[in-house]
Amino acid sequence: MVNLERKKRHGPESLPDPRIHCVSARLNNAELSQLDRQRGRLARGEYLRCAGLDVLPATIPEINQTAWVELSRAVGNLNQLARALNQSSDVSHEQITQTLKEFRAALVGAKL
Repeated sequence: MVNLERKKRHGPESLPDPRIHCVSARLNNAELSQLDRQRGRLARGEYLRCAGLDVLPATIPEINQTAWVELSRAVGNLNQLARALNQSSDVSHEQITQTLKEFRAALVGAKL
């Protein structure tokens, strides 16, 4: 017997009112550069749609993004240490001390 049921679709759910209209705009090099700086990680079309509808996402200051990257590295190192400690006791006292010092330094640096 053949299964005629449709497979469940992966990905985001369909919009209740799908976007079927396309609006285009031409930009010069300077305008395109400005758009790319302002849009961050959003796609160009998504950014323009949001800007036109006054629903732009909040922008994150550069200093916060830099602190986030630095703290992410420190947290990753701390997680690796925790995983090693949970799996075995082959981690030296010096490794623990060094990782915690680096983590503390990253936290203190982020507060500045």
